[in-house]
Amino acid sequence: MFFVVFFHFIIKHQSINQLKLNDAVINLTDLDKDISNADIKLSVKGPVKDAMILIAEKPLEFPQMFELDPTKTGGDMSLNVDLKFPLIDNLEAKNVKVNVDSKIENGM
Repeated sequence: MFFVVFFHFIIKHQSINQLKLNDAVINLTDLDKDISNADIKLSVKGPVKDAMILIAEKPLEFPQMFELDPTKTGGDMSLNVDLKFPLIDNLEAKNVKVNVDSKIENGM
């Protein structure tokens, strides 16, 4: 008998507009349990404007929470993100653990 209890993905060198995903590691664990989990680590570099436009899309709409116009932002950024959350229906923000380490240069 064969059971899959986790998946491990490594993604190298992808991009969205000028945002460059240098490394991503995605682990889906506890697949044999009632509630499985995701652990996602990302390393991204690129223009702040492109990142802000991306996170302005639904369902995030993050800049709108702060009345920011993503098209009026500037500079370059490097970002490391660590996300951990259960793989459940109707996932809420309170169930997502987020750790971000970022650096912005020449921001406006």
